[in-house]
Amino acid sequence: MGRENRVSYRLRPMTLAERIKTARLYAELSQEDLAELTGLKQPTISGLESGRYLGSRFLYKIAVACKVSIGWLDSESGPMVIPETEEAREFQELPQDDQRDALAVARLLRERERR
Repeated sequence: MGRENRVSYRLRPMTLAERIKTARLYAELSQEDLAELTGLKQPTISGLESGRYLGSRFLYKIAVACKVSIGWLDSESGPMVIPETEEAREFQELPQDDQRDALAVARLLRERERR
């Protein structure tokens, strides 16, 4: 038989609306679930996914809820998902007060290193 036809094409970048929907589906969340996790209303999530709203100051909350990279969600830069480390999992299991304390210590150490 002859050669297979091969089509070469370049995919266009995803829109913000497409990235938000892709992230939500990746996280296996409904629009209602994502709304609840981010403090938004379901019609707002629907508007973001349909492109009716072009931007959102809630992208960070959406990225965290969907467990995707904020850089990817905002501008499609870098990988969609950043592999989670064992340390990150342990940190997330800490009580909120301990997380705040750990972050405060990390900030102090960073400031100390800069001097």
